[in-house]
Amino acid sequence: MVVAGGCLDTFGGSNIQITFSSATQIPGPSDINNRDDDGRPPENTHYEFVAIRNADEGGAFVFEVAEFEIAPLLTPGSPCFIETREFEGLHSTEVVTKLREDLGIPEGAEFDENTPVRDASRVITAARRVGNQQLLANSLKAVVSHSPFRPPGPGTLCADEAGYDPTEFPRNDCIDDASNAARFALCESLFAAHPDYYEGNDQIFGLPLNGSFFGAVDGRDPRNQQPYGGASLFVDTNLEGIDALAVNFQYNCTVEDFENPDIGPSACQPQFPAGSPESSVGFHYMSGTPAQGQQRGILRINLQNQLFSSLRAQAGIYVDLDDDNVNY
Repeated sequence: MVVAGGCLDTFGGSNIQITFSSATQIPGPSDINNRDDDGRPPENTHYEFVAIRNADEGGAFVFEVAEFEIAPLLTPGSPCFIETREFEGLHSTEVVTKLREDLGIPEGAEFDENTPVRDASRVITAARRVGNQQLLANSLKAVVSHSPFRPPGPGTLCADEAGYDPTEFPRNDCIDDASNAARFALCESLFAAHPDYYEGNDQIFGLPLNGSFFGAVDGRDPRNQQPYGGASLFVDTNLEGIDALAVNFQYNCTVEDFENPDIGPSACQPQFPAGSPESSVGFHYMSGTPAQGQQRGILRINLQNQLFSSLRAQAGIYVDLDDDNVNY
């Protein structure tokens, strides 16, 4: 086929493939001024890939390559952890209750010879799925897109109850049609307004309900104890020739600045807490230099925290992707 006047733009960026050790942390309560803790970044921070080049005659640079978060694979308490196919808008933790209601099998009732095999199988499968949700949330950490936005918690009423405020989420355990419709509409609006906010999907990890899923921190799937981990990010920068790659953590900027098209994620200012040190390139978490004898087109880097040996990662970077010169 010939497309008149058409052209193909090549992608000259890089692909960072990285496996973080299982000790890699979700930011949380910690003191940046006290590195005698476990090295955990403080809450209200995210991670950044930072490229470093040491060169003479003004060729040196340190710059941010990409932002990302390490977060629980799932957040079952989130008001937008919902169903998008059958029972649209139902909170996913309530699938068994809604399915039993739909099939006419009362909660707690045992299956008998009158229960269709298909119905019993659906309920058993749904119960196993719900039982695994918190296991997955506690066991696996995901590498995902960054957004400073965090949704409000669920409300205290169902949508069909007197006094319900339609701007609030119904309680997670509300399974009536009005609550499901209200929850779905509110979540759809939230997702559209905050496209980088990550909401995990317990059925297909790689297709989150919102945001981007790049992979996972090294771990084991609690359902079968199989190893699970590794992440891949495409970045616009050609990282050929860098002397080091760092993973730093940085404080979040405001949601308004992050999502303002006139400012954007790369220019909004971090909100440093009072009394905390400030840095335009973030704070060290782990870093490393390319190994010697690199295969052409690939950089292999072992990253390591300066204080904690358990905080490490292995990265393979495919550089200059518009020029395929990788030989196997």
